[in-house]
Amino acid sequence: MNKLYPIFFVFFILVSTSVKAQEEEPTNDIATFQSAFGFHYIDTNEHVKCVITFKGDSITTHEEYPFFEVDNKIISVSTYPYQEYQFNNTMDTEKLKDLLLSKRDYEADYMEEEIYKNELDIKQEFFTNKEGKLFLLWHYSVPEQFIAKQNADGFVGSHAIHNAYMMFVSNDVVTGISLQILDGMEVAPAVEYLKDTANYVDVFGMPIDVNGYYYKVMYQEQNEMLVYHDSINKYQVKIPEWYNIGLSSVANSFAGTLPDYNNIKNVILITAFPKDGGKYKSLAELNNVFITGNTFGEPALYNQNITFMGKKEMDKPANCNGLAYKVYSKLGNIIYENQFTTYESDTAYIMVMFVATKETFDRNKPRLDEFLANFMLLP
Repeated sequence: MNKLYPIFFVFFILVSTSVKAQEEEPTNDIATFQSAFGFHYIDTNEHVKCVITFKGDSITTHEEYPFFEVDNKIISVSTYPYQEYQFNNTMDTEKLKDLLLSKRDYEADYMEEEIYKNELDIKQEFFTNKEGKLFLLWHYSVPEQFIAKQNADGFVGSHAIHNAYMMFVSNDVVTGISLQILDGMEVAPAVEYLKDTANYVDVFGMPIDVNGYYYKVMYQEQNEMLVYHDSINKYQVKIPEWYNIGLSSVANSFAGTLPDYNNIKNVILITAFPKDGGKYKSLAELNNVFITGNTFGEPALYNQNITFMGKKEMDKPANCNGLAYKVYSKLGNIIYENQFTTYESDTAYIMVMFVATKETFDRNKPRLDEFLANFMLLP
C-alpha cells in the first residue's frame, strides 16, 4: 500500500503524523485564551495539534468540569483515537466518511443504551469548510421520555433539549465538538453556529507554537501582521493569517503549515545556513545541493532517502537574489511537488522551502507567493 508520508517528514524526517497505534485516548494538553475573535481552544497533544476558535463575546470556563460556555452555549471537545488501517491519507473520501461515522456510532450507541434508554432520531450531514476539509455534523432531540423522567425525579434547572456534534480528523485522532442546547434556546441557529465553527478549525502539521499563535492573534486584533525578525541571519517575514506557526526541530529555522486540505498540511520552512563556519561556502554551493546539482532518478544530494525527480525554473520574487525552482521528489511511492527559493544575506545563505503534493501545489501556490512577497532581507 502506498503511504503518504507526513509533509514535514519528507525532507527532514523529524515530525511524523502517522502514529495511529495508541489504544487509549491521548491525554490532551490544552491551552486557551480569549480575544476579540472569540475563545481559542488549543490542543497541543502530539497526536492532535489543533486550534479551534469559538466565536462569541461571553466566555465562561469551569476548572472542575470538562466543558465551557460561549454565549451560554455549553460546549465540550473530545478526541477519539483511530488506527491506520481505518484511515490514512492514501484512502479515498468514502473511507474517511466511514471513520467519522464509526466514531458517531460509538458516541450515539452509548447515549442510546446507557443514558436515554431510547433510540435516537439522528440527523446528519457531511460538508467541507472553506478550506475543503471534511466534517460530519450530526444532532438529535433529547427523547421526551428522558425529560419527563428528569422532572419526575425532581430535576431543577434548564433541560438539554437537543444535542449537536461535529467531528473531523485531526492528525492521529478524530476530534469531536459537542454543543448542548437548553430549553429556551433556538435549535437551528445553535446547530448552524456549530457548523460555522468548522471554518475556524486549524489542524497543524507540526507541533504548535502556542506563543507564536497568541501573538499572531494579538496583532490581528490591531489589523496588523506579526513579523518574525531574525537579526542574526538578517531576514524578516510578515506572517499571514493563514500561516500556522509551528515548532521546528531544524536549527536556524522558522516553520509553519498551511490550512488542512484533505488532511494534507503543506509546509513553508525558512532555514538559514550561517556563512561563518557554516555548512556551505557560497550560495552557489547551496543551490547545487538542493537544486542544480541533482540528477533525475538519483538520491537527492540534500537527503539520501529522497529520490530527485526533476526541476523547473520558476519566476523569482522581486526581492530574491538567489534561485526559485519547482522541485519534484519521491519518497516511497509518492511524488511530492515543492518550490525551493534561495537568498543570500550579509550573514547567511537562506532557503525558503515549500513542501506540497501534486494535489495541493497549485492550490497553495498563491499563498506561497504571498509569503515570499512578505519576506525581505535585512541590511
